Amino acid sequence: MKTIKLLILILLPMCFSMETFAQSNNQEKTFFSNLRKAYSSEYAYMSPLMLKSMNLTDKDLEGFPAKKVKMIEILTLKFDAEKLAKGAIEKCVADNGMELMGATYNTSLKNEIYVTMKGNTITNLLILKWGAWFGSVKILYIVGDLSSEDIKDKL
Repeated sequence: MKTIKLLILILLPMCFSMETFAQSNNQEKTFFSNLRKAYSSEYAYMSPLMLKSMNLTDKDLEGFPAKKVKMIEILTLKFDAEKLAKGAIEKCVADNGMELMGATYNTSLKNEIYVTMKGNTITNLLILKWGAWFGSVKILYIVGDLSSEDIKDKL
């Protein structure tokens, strides 16, 4: 019984500090983690350490080549997305020196892709999929070594 109590006392604080641990051992900066507590949001973060330790397939990473992805953040906001995410999106684009690579617009949807390039390699990728439903957005931020071929069908 004492052993179980000791394990609980040791493991419980570790569970609460996993995200902090993953980010502190991570060279990549997260831009959208502060929005994970917004009303009706969904957030996922995979650090370089997590990506290395998991045996992921391309299907697991939204269709991106798993061996080329170093870090990924996925955020979905279902209400007031433009108001909530505008600052974080602008900071991500500015801090990474990103440029708009492509966009599609129609009456109800808007998709945008921002990239940072080093030669022919995409090092930072930001995909915004805006929806008409109460101002929703899905944000996908990836750090890695991607090619334009890897993202050609994402718009």
